[in-house]
Amino acid sequence: MSTFIRSFFSVLFALIVIASYSQKKGRKHQQEEAFRVLVGDSLFFSPNIYDPAVKFQLSYQVQETSGLLFFNGGLWSHNDSEGEPEIYKIDTVTGAVIQTVRLRNGSHHDWEDLAQDQEFIYIGDFGNNLGNRKDLKIYRVYKGDIPESGNAVVEAGIISFSFGDQEEFKVKNRTNDYDCESMISFNDFLYLFSKNWVNGKTRIYKLHKETGSQVAGVTGTFNIGGLVTAADINQEGNRLVILGYKDYCPFLWLFRDFEGDDFFGGDKTRVDFPFIYGSQTEGAGFIDSTRVFLSCELAKTEPQVYEINTRYWENDPDFSDVDVVLPQNWAYSILNKKKKGEKYLIIDLTPLRDKNINISLLNFEGKEVTPADYTFEKHMGKVYIQFNIRQLPGGKYRISISSGDAVARKDLIII
Repeated sequence: MSTFIRSFFSVLFALIVIASYSQKKGRKHQQEEAFRVLVGDSLFFSPNIYDPAVKFQLSYQVQETSGLLFFNGGLWSHNDSEGEPEIYKIDTVTGAVIQTVRLRNGSHHDWEDLAQDQEFIYIGDFGNNLGNRKDLKIYRVYKGDIPESGNAVVEAGIISFSFGDQEEFKVKNRTNDYDCESMISFNDFLYLFSKNWVNGKTRIYKLHKETGSQVAGVTGTFNIGGLVTAADINQEGNRLVILGYKDYCPFLWLFRDFEGDDFFGGDKTRVDFPFIYGSQTEGAGFIDSTRVFLSCELAKTEPQVYEINTRYWENDPDFSDVDVVLPQNWAYSILNKKKKGEKYLIIDLTPLRDKNINISLLNFEGKEVTPADYTFEKHMGKVYIQFNIRQLPGGKYRISISSGDAVARKDLIII
């Protein structure tokens, strides 16, 4: 059989598989698909794709891991909603829980994230899936009360707060924009990032660190392109990561070169993790200035921790894949959904799994026209990226996949 015929049938098979899967999918992801966002408020967006390495498996004692931070030589986490009012120190080699600290005066409604400064650890009890909570709080634990080893019971200060722009408190289960799962400590303030179920954006709220009651004011908004589940900033205060997911595919935003607390005003990079599709990533914590641990709870995957290094996406000449060789056996197809007026470019990413890649679509003039409206699918062990190309005019285009200095290109015609 000729190479041409084999290629033809490979593309045809991929198209049939995707079409079949899309029909079966139905309304499975109805909540996440309620919004179709253009990430970063851009019409065109060239996605970065990465397969993070598993660092270690987590103990089932923290199978609903949510927040993460690194302190006293260990990784600290807690469980999700209605767990014990405890934080756990985790061995970063074995994943075992080696220390437990319980809050004497704490309760666990829906703990979601951890943050820290030189003196305190902050525990965010602000999960708000229903959108109607009026008892949002952050526990403040003095680090000096936590022993180097051995379990402990400590007293926590309490910061009670409300969102300054929330006027309605009706129950809207996963259809509200006042859920929250993310918090960082930066200088003298705490910053919270909303999880907007309706529009896929996030708002920044600012709180001072003193105990008592206060109102959180909005300082910024960003079209994050999904649902935010965690955030952290490094000790130097020059790199912020925000973790989330869209259609069950985890992603991470890296923010750099910002001034003060204008976190969204500098350099912005989004990285998608389609090869861990279905992992419920819930925690993010810097281990040093550029290394980040990401945790996922027990769901479609085991509870575990991944490791990434932000230098991959910082144009660092000493940290790039200069010797990488890209395989040429990746395939693409065009899928028309005439009844819906939709048209998709589908690329099989499976042969590229172990690469840190960037995907661009160029028109015949060499201008980038990669649609920002894209999703991922996983089916029968294969991973696909699906671009909505309904707004692109017919003509000749080129798909460009790059990793370090390596580039693989294929031409296509859109009719």
